[in-house]
Amino acid sequence: MKDQPKYRLHQIKAACQKVNIPLSQALSLRRHHIQQLNPYHSIEQLRLGRMDDIQKSAKLFEESAEQYLRHLCIPIVTERMQKERHFQKNSEALKHGLRSQPLPPTPDFLLEKPIKIIARNEESVVHWIEVKHFYGASSIPNDNKSAVGCILNKSQVYRDLYGPGAIVFAYGAGSELATLLNRMGIMVLDSGPLRMEAVVRHLRSWCADPNGKILP
Repeated sequence: MKDQPKYRLHQIKAACQKVNIPLSQALSLRRHHIQQLNPYHSIEQLRLGRMDDIQKSAKLFEESAEQYLRHLCIPIVTERMQKERHFQKNSEALKHGLRSQPLPPTPDFLLEKPIKIIARNEESVVHWIEVKHFYGASSIPNDNKSAVGCILNKSQVYRDLYGPGAIVFAYGAGSELATLLNRMGIMVLDSGPLRMEAVVRHLRSWCADPNGKILP
């Protein structure tokens, strides 16, 4: 958005004020819909940034969640650790003449022991946590064709394998999507407690205006 004409940003800000939605959520939603409407164009072609920058932003957000969980002394198994454990288990099986098993779905964090989370007067025991560096848009179809469009199906797979869990959205989630996830036993959390300095610093390096305002 930082490369768009100023009048366009003013239009979006005015629309945000009418429906009472933060600009960060609106711009994340805008990105979702631009990609949905242009499925045969790359991120770069759509002028939404370089994939390397987008992926690094998401990675830094994941790291901030990991740091928070470790600060709370919550034993976690990261996605990398889950894969390493699986490959090691398969190696041992092959040594004993047994067949290897396919890698199961790997959420961002499996919890060694389930924890109880209380948020917005709701209480739930969670066994896994997934983090998403975007706004959870309920207006994106559940079609597995995008990061947003696969949330419900992927969450159901995690739920069936590991039990109830939680998803942390960097910019929150729409009420409809949150309700659907809640019905599945999935808590919807925001990024409020996380330390986001590294994420913000990186975002300012590629999608901020001259005044440092982040406009992805």
